[in-house]
This record gives sequence, structure tokens and C-alpha cells, in this order.
Amino acid sequence: MNKLQSTLLIAISATLIARTAGAQTQGSKDTSGLPKWKFDASTTIGAQTQDYTTVNTLDNYQNSVSTSNTGHLEYKNGVSMCVTLQAGYFFDKKRHWGLGTGVMYQYQSGEAQLHNFRVEYQERDFVDNDFRQIITANELSERVYQSNINIPLVLKYQTKLSGRIGFNMDAEVLFGIACYASYKTTASLDYEAIYKFQTQPWGGTTTVYDNSTIPDQNDWVITRETVGYQNIPHGVETYFDTLRGRGYRVALNVHPDNSGTVKYKASTGLILHPSVNLTLSKKLAIDLGLTYMNQSYTKTTEQRYVISKWIGDYHSPLNTVSSVNVETLGVNVGVTYGVW
Repeated sequence: MNKLQSTLLIAISATLIARTAGAQTQGSKDTSGLPKWKFDASTTIGAQTQDYTTVNTLDNYQNSVSTSNTGHLEYKNGVSMCVTLQAGYFFDKKRHWGLGTGVMYQYQSGEAQLHNFRVEYQERDFVDNDFRQIITANELSERVYQSNINIPLVLKYQTKLSGRIGFNMDAEVLFGIACYASYKTTASLDYEAIYKFQTQPWGGTTTVYDNSTIPDQNDWVITRETVGYQNIPHGVETYFDTLRGRGYRVALNVHPDNSGTVKYKASTGLILHPSVNLTLSKKLAIDLGLTYMNQSYTKTTEQRYVISKWIGDYHSPLNTVSSVNVETLGVNVGVTYGVW
């Protein structure tokens, strides 16, 4: 909200200044010099933030241990670029106020990072023994590319500050038509295990699931940390590779190669766009300004989502996103064609 409040303050102040300047020069300036129709082509580039709302998927991991954590999804290093085509009609006598519409295409890129992911839950191995599966994300990030198409409904204000310089203020309501996000995964996952053995009355030994926070001292603990203490010949990773070759669901530093696309539902948004324009000729002008945009999207989440079902399997954490709020602050440059 701080960005929105700051932008609104700037926009309101600029509008008041422009209107005051117009009032002071009304007696000497001819406001009929403003066009009745304006056709704009502009491009915007700026910094972008995305605030994810995610669903809790811990219940999808069978009998998860209380210390399990499905992590926190964060969006970083966002950049937004968009191209807009608009037509506006100024309806009042002095041609200060108008309405407009058009089409806007926006392309956004950034990085989604999942922090502190670690789950411990009940699984079965290759011979149907119950055991505790541990999956840890050492590094999990995704390069996200998002594109969306909007139809804006624009309230437009224009005035002259001098013979060649004008001030404009656009307030736009966006109606989302389509929005897609594609992702490419960079992830490193560890698959570890804990086996608990139980002696049966007939003398045989079976495995049972141990869901205690601290494993029993007689459990077979196959983790990076525990195996490292045992001074295993040829190293920890070799030991894990050997067990994996025998069918056990353990492995270190697994890098799944995964990419895909998610679709968001259409949404509404808001754009504030204060700018100044420099007249090049009677009909042609260059427009320079700032743009603030706020828009939200929603998405249906997967009901039984887990990040991984077996070694090498991977599902993007974007599947846990139920809504996302996007804010963009950037600079805008455009060309305006006026019709009197």
C-alpha cells in the first residue's frame, strides 16, 4: 500500500499543479488547442513485485511429521514490459476530460523461489516396507515468464502548461482477457529415509512407520548428516547411489528437468499514468511519464499436490498458488496523434 499511496499523492499533486497552471493562464491561453480525439501507442518498462497466496499442502503428505514444512514461495527480481494502443475522446467543451479504451499486452519475468521446504512422511519402498521418506529442497527456484492481455477503460485528463508542453493524467481500470505463466525449474532435492524395525512374536522382523520427531536410536537412519558421521568408504553420495541402485528411495542432489505452463483467471486491475507531452507538430506529440499498475490474478489449485512422488519426479510450487497480487512501477514513453 505504501507504493500505491505514494503514487496517488504524486498523481493528485501533479493534477492540482496542472489545473492551477491552467486556471492562471486561462485568460491568455486558448484551450481549444487541445485535440478532441487522441490515439496513443506507448511502451512501459519497470520493476515488478508479485505477492503469492498459497494453499497449505502438508495434509497431502501421508502422516507427516510435525516438523515438516512445505516452505514459503517468494517472487524476486521482477521486470515488466508492456505495449498499449489506445483511443480517447474528450467530451467536455474545453476538452480537458475524456474517456478511452484500447488493448494492452504485458510481458513479465522474474524468479519464484521456495524457501525452507522439508517434508517427512510415510511411504512404501520397493518391497512394500513402510518407512519415513524425507525430501529436502536445498535450492529450488524457477524462472517465470508471464504474459497477459487486458482491455483498459480509461478516464483521461489533459491540459496545456505552455504552447508546446502539456500534462496528462490517465486512470485506467483493466479487464483481464488472458494470463499465462510458463516456468523453467532449477532445483536440487535430497531424498533420505528412516526405517524402524519391530520384532514380531514369532521372531521375525518387520518395518513400521516411525513418526516421532526424534527417531529411535535403533532406527536405520539414511540421511546426509548421519551417513557422513559413519565415515563410509568412497563417500556419502556413493553410499546413497549404491542404495538407490538396490531399489531404495534415497538420493542426493537430484536436479529434475522440468518446465510447464499455468493459467490464471482473468481479473481487474488499476493503472495510474501521469505524464507530460511535447508537441512536435499540430497533430503529433511525444508522451513521457510514470506508470503504476496493480492487478491480481486467481488460479485453481491442484487438490492432491505434492512437490515430488518419486526420485526425479517434480511438480512446480506454482501449482499451490491460489492468487497473486502484482504491482508494477515504471516509466512510459509513447507517441500521440491528435484529431481536432
